[in-house]
Amino acid sequence: FPAAVRVGLNSSILMPIWRDTLSRTMLKSLYVSEGGGGVETMGATQAVNDMLMQSAAGIISLFPVWPENEDASFETLRAKGAFLVSASYSSTKKMIVSPIRIYSEAGRNCTVLKPWPNSSQSISVMEVLPDASKRPVDIQWSERNSFMFQTKVKGVYEVSLS
Repeated sequence: FPAAVRVGLNSSILMPIWRDTLSRTMLKSLYVSEGGGGVETMGATQAVNDMLMQSAAGIISLFPVWPENEDASFETLRAKGAFLVSASYSSTKKMIVSPIRIYSEAGRNCTVLKPWPNSSQSISVMEVLPDASKRPVDIQWSERNSFMFQTKVKGVYEVSLS
């Protein structure tokens, strides 16, 4: 399932197959019983994580293949580059709910695929300071519909529609 999610298989095709497989193999303890051991069974968890967020090639992509008709949220999923990301998706609004929160463990550049591709509103990034005040952060756009901003070690950032 992780490979199907990463190549962007439509969730309307993927979800029924995934649910059927889990209903046949999951025990009452919620352990997925597939022969061979633990490595084979972790694919279900990885697939869900990849439906919520992917960070291949250092670009964070939120809800890349999540079903449009299902709400979702996650907190502190690990992204490449030492980032912990929290975000929510609203099925009624058919969009990611603002703000997206990013914690930087290492102070690297953070690149995010535009979370609101159909919005004409601008996007802002704010650093959340220890006293809970916020300071704007400069962002740089790329031609790949993504933006990048510099982070600080242990910095907290909120990405929002302005």
